[in-house]
Amino acid sequence: MIKDKKQTTRARYNRATNGQSLFRRNAAISSTNRSIEQHKKTVTQRQIEKKQSIQVRKIKITIFAAIVLVFAAILFYRFQPRDFSFSSNASSRMTAQKYDMYNNAIEKQYFSHTIAGQYWLLDEVAFKNAVLKQFPEIQSIEYSSIMPVGNRLNVQIRFRKPIFAWHDASGSSKYIDGSGVLFDVNLDAVIDEKSLVNVDDQSGIVLDSGTSVISDKTIRFIGQLHKGIAPVFVGKSIVKVIVPASTREVHVQIKDVPYIVKFSTERSLESQTGELKSLIEYLVANKFTPGEYVDLRVSNKAFYR
Repeated sequence: MIKDKKQTTRARYNRATNGQSLFRRNAAISSTNRSIEQHKKTVTQRQIEKKQSIQVRKIKITIFAAIVLVFAAILFYRFQPRDFSFSSNASSRMTAQKYDMYNNAIEKQYFSHTIAGQYWLLDEVAFKNAVLKQFPEIQSIEYSSIMPVGNRLNVQIRFRKPIFAWHDASGSSKYIDGSGVLFDVNLDAVIDEKSLVNVDDQSGIVLDSGTSVISDKTIRFIGQLHKGIAPVFVGKSIVKVIVPASTREVHVQIKDVPYIVKFSTERSLESQTGELKSLIEYLVANKFTPGEYVDLRVSNKAFYR
């Protein structure tokens, strides 16, 4: 009986021990499962947070891109002139019709030499050359603007100042400025066209406006003629200056004088007018008046006919 009692006690102990072991195993498994579940939740949470972070970043990038695009659009608009205005030395000679003509032409040339009308992308050299080629009477062109604060393009034009009236084989009348450039329209308000020296081109060549027709040396020579001949032909003025085929000489027709005077542009005007004065005194003393010309082109010699 005692043996049976011990076996019974041992069996109960074993069952209790096995139950405790099973409980501990179940508890460990439950703890592991909770850890796994917690880990899964943590991973899932991190993934959600990462996705949210990416979405927030995308939203920020989109907003930033939109702001940049709006700012770029504003600059694009502000750097494109909406109004063109020009000033010049034409003064009273500039009529409303001529103003519109120049203004519209300048605007057209501007948009032809820039990209999308942008002020900062304007090809300045090509723009200026195009305007000067289209209008030879313009000597220089400058422009300025306060874009993007304002959207007006201010253009300053200086028209050529004529010093001679030019007549060629075409029969048309043009002008020459101090640089020897030929042009059609005189808009310089200071110049009285009636006071201009008439220059007849007898070379037979018709040159286009905007080209240089006579050298600076010849221009200076012709410009000094009026002052140079004043002591010889007192009280008389130059009617016209003839430029023959040879550009090394000029022929001068003087008011109420029946002959022309041939000058060489290669010699000083002072020496030639000195010789002319001596010749005129000689002719007056001998009561002779040439009917065609007096030729002073050869140094220290004078010919007349």
